[in-house]
Amino acid sequence: MERSNFLAFCDLNTGAELVRILEKERSDDGRTVLKESDQYWIHEGRWCLGPEGKIYVAPQRDEFVIHVFGSDGGLERIVGREYEPWRRTREERDVLQERYTRPADEWGGGRKVRVSANDPCVSALRVTDTGELWVKHSRSSHDQAPGVFETWDVFTTDGTYSHTVSIAVAGDPGKDHLLFLGDNHLLLIRGYFEASDAMWGDGEGRDHEEFGDIVFYAVAP
Repeated sequence: MERSNFLAFCDLNTGAELVRILEKERSDDGRTVLKESDQYWIHEGRWCLGPEGKIYVAPQRDEFVIHVFGSDGGLERIVGREYEPWRRTREERDVLQERYTRPADEWGGGRKVRVSANDPCVSALRVTDTGELWVKHSRSSHDQAPGVFETWDVFTTDGTYSHTVSIAVAGDPGKDHLLFLGDNHLLLIRGYFEASDAMWGDGEGRDHEEFGDIVFYAVAP
């Protein structure tokens, strides 16, 4: 199986690709060892849009590095800092091992799966209306103070680290997912990650009448 992932600017009217910013080519024969770290890509929140048509991307799994591209596709800035990634617990590695191991009767089933000892450095990106870059990293949801759901590192418009923001909402970062709705509102989706696993046949089944809570928050001034 040949797989091509890419991020590009396209014409809104015709859909034609104007400039390709980032791409990754992968080849998989379904038999050799599957390395979980090789599956890394910028999906799941590791790229975002900013003011003036800029795109912010975390292209490297094992480095705290964000590339900032202009609307013409040119690299304008690299933002980063020294960082020690979160080292996964045995339970966390076991969950990923099960997720990437397919049944023997499926394509790619029966082969060895190698899970990395560390989480990817960058988990998610967002840019505020004023151009601040917020970065959620692999430690953002671990070893936090009581009542803190997660933390985000904040960088100024010139790429300088400014401060860390702690978000205090009631939830479990291992099960629930927090989304920003602009700069002033948050959405907490309870049971998000269990639902994500269920999509792949790995999560706990639920009755169709049951659902997780969705909690809407206004950011305190």
